[in-house]
Amino acid sequence: MVWARRAVEWMKFIFTPLALGFLAYFGWHARDALRMVFEQARPGYLAASVLLWVVLHFFAPVFPTLVFRACGSRITYGKAFMIHARRLPGRYVPGGIWHTVGRFIDYHDHGIQPRHLATGIFMESTFPAVISFILGGIGISLFHDMSKWGGIGLLAAFAALLGLAIIPVVINRRMLKAPDHFPMGAYFKSMGVITLYWMIAAAAFICYIKAFPMVKTESSPIEIGAAYLFSWGIGYLAVIAPQGIGVFEVVAGNILSTPLSLGGVAVVVAGFRLVTLAADMMVWSLSRLR
Repeated sequence: MVWARRAVEWMKFIFTPLALGFLAYFGWHARDALRMVFEQARPGYLAASVLLWVVLHFFAPVFPTLVFRACGSRITYGKAFMIHARRLPGRYVPGGIWHTVGRFIDYHDHGIQPRHLATGIFMESTFPAVISFILGGIGISLFHDMSKWGGIGLLAAFAALLGLAIIPVVINRRMLKAPDHFPMGAYFKSMGVITLYWMIAAAAFICYIKAFPMVKTESSPIEIGAAYLFSWGIGYLAVIAPQGIGVFEVVAGNILSTPLSLGGVAVVVAGFRLVTLAADMMVWSLSRLR
């Protein structure tokens, strides 16, 4: 359906400047509070947040190497890391998909079979949302009223658990052909890798929020991490918002309890993208040394 794809592309094109515009508007109206927030930032926590995101980049290649090996193809961790690291600038090309596209082109050039590439793309597209909703949804359901975010989180976690059960069926019946088969042992290992990945990502966000004493929140570290994961999942599903921009920030601002206005906390949360940018630049620069 060409018209539907074009409609989504146009909505993405329009939504991004709108989201940035609203964040700028909120930031301007909360500028005095935000000035004090950023002036009192604790560098140690910010450095820890960046460092944890750097660690994620070294951990990320484990997933594709495991998936491709389970399918019947092979790529070394070293090659997968260099592909991942050198394609990082693709994250900042409009559209939000070019890092993934570039990596899978490189995987194909290294001999990964097309049906195994398709399986890898499918798992990379579904696992992050499923795991983030399970961890984040259960997490916020423990701290929030079931009539509000708690109930939404629990419902999202339940739906994600159903998805987790369906994914291997789709892979083995629709994507791989005999003699290829994705073993359940490898499936659970893949699940464990992604779970650990998102736990580290949540830890990076917790350190980021803790860097700002004025964003004093009644939320425990677990609740902050759960809010990050759940908000990221919502932003991921918002296909008209590249990389969830605007959606992620507003949802997180709604979930977290802080003295700041919704607009103010959304702007602070948006600053976490600078942490990921710094980590991306460091890892990409390191990859260019070879």
